[in-house]
Amino acid sequence: MFYIENSYVYLNEDKKYLIKYLGDEEKLTLPENIHIIGEAAFANCQSLKELALPLPQNLREIKALAFFNCFNLKEPNIYNLGIDIAADAFEGCKKSNFVLEEKTIEQIEKGNIKDFYIKDYQRGYRWTKNEITELLDDINELEKKQKYCMQPLTVKLVTMGNCKKIISRDDDINNTVSLNIPAYELVDGQQRLTTLLLILKKCNEKLENKIDIKYKLHYELLRNIDTKYIERANDVIDEWFKN
Repeated sequence: MFYIENSYVYLNEDKKYLIKYLGDEEKLTLPENIHIIGEAAFANCQSLKELALPLPQNLREIKALAFFNCFNLKEPNIYNLGIDIAADAFEGCKKSNFVLEEKTIEQIEKGNIKDFYIKDYQRGYRWTKNEITELLDDINELEKKQKYCMQPLTVKLVTMGNCKKIISRDDDINNTVSLNIPAYELVDGQQRLTTLLLILKKCNEKLENKIDIKYKLHYELLRNIDTKYIERANDVIDEWFKN
């Protein structure tokens, strides 16, 4: 049986899992005890205009469509708090005015954050021989001392959570790890950055003077099909070097 208290419907009496909100407040202070906001818990709450901050300290997950079609609610800027937020949790809400800042790779290198986080809502690694070979050929055609310029990467500063698998400068594909460190969520550019990391690792297999690879990649979820594509990419890179 569900547990109801003050316009909130919970999964049970511990009030950690919020299933549904039945009220009509304009500014809402979430109950302090909740850990999870369930799927569509606040959907179509058209009176809701604002979530009071700070959010409950124990809140760790906001599920799909939790605030769907709350069209008077301004989407809160809470994506750097370490909460697992579904990509469509605030679908249909007013969008926040995020501050965009341009940085060069050199500026990122000089900073303290060297980790890139790839969330599981993204398409997995899918580059094939054509894309990988084209990238290698482009780099190889540069004259000495020229810099190779990729398309821009889009990143967002977050607190990194669990990683099902990890690709780093020191390791290949490992088991589940749990991290709670600042990182750049890689919103756009994961295919290129993953491929470059594989190329750099392959270079280090062949060079006496190793390259200092200055970044790590962490996948929240690396599926079997992603692993197969990465293995094929390594084969393509190896074949390219041999030729």
